[in-house]
Amino acid sequence: MFLKKVFSLGLRFNIIFLIACLFTPLPLEADTLETNFNDNLSLDDKTRLFAGEMVIRACPSVKKMSGLGNEQVMNSVLDDVYSFKPNYIAEVVKIYPFEENDDFVSKFASMMTNIPAEFTIPYYSSEAKKEMTLSLTYKNLSNSIRGIVTDSVSDFTMSPFGLINTAIHTERSDCTYWYSLTNTNKIKYKDFITCVGKENMKLSLALFKSDDYWVVYGFVAADAPSIFFIRKKVEAAIVERAQAFCSYFFTQLE
Repeated sequence: MFLKKVFSLGLRFNIIFLIACLFTPLPLEADTLETNFNDNLSLDDKTRLFAGEMVIRACPSVKKMSGLGNEQVMNSVLDDVYSFKPNYIAEVVKIYPFEENDDFVSKFASMMTNIPAEFTIPYYSSEAKKEMTLSLTYKNLSNSIRGIVTDSVSDFTMSPFGLINTAIHTERSDCTYWYSLTNTNKIKYKDFITCVGKENMKLSLALFKSDDYWVVYGFVAADAPSIFFIRKKVEAAIVERAQAFCSYFFTQLE
């Protein structure tokens, strides 16, 4: 009888333990995301990242961004977004296993600087509800190199915003890379209305190593007038083009 009770209690414990395991999320492989991101990066976002996906989050304000800035290069990105007051923000996160990516800083730097003169990116527009293409042209006008720092002047053209003059700043070390782009002209939406003032649009990306992963973190953001009849169109144009642009370039790293 005693053995029967012990067996019964053991069986119940095993069943309860199994149920607890089924309904308790498994810990992630590393502290990479816990160390560098706050709760604005959801469990679903983290699961997607460890599955190899890129996560792009539309953030209504800087306070809704997920980066903590515990790494200096990541803090440089956050300083970029705090340097102005954007009301359109697309936050970007991607991770890569360290052991599968030798010399990753060089690959990332090459990806961000060796840009084709012309390229076209397919993407789906949720605002238009159809497949579309993003056509861009790029022209580098000048470079100034001082040790690990490079400053460049470049021109982009991108529909529906037309010509975008940019100042690009990069800093590189053996295990980090920072890319910061700022517009230096007024940007018009379909040549109709000025939607972004000078130095009011930024793209900033950081690459750094954390535990067993390379982490890419950054944003595309703009301080643009919130005009009711074009707000959704401008927001979609910024977020969807950021996703298309990052997907196009990050694919080259895989």
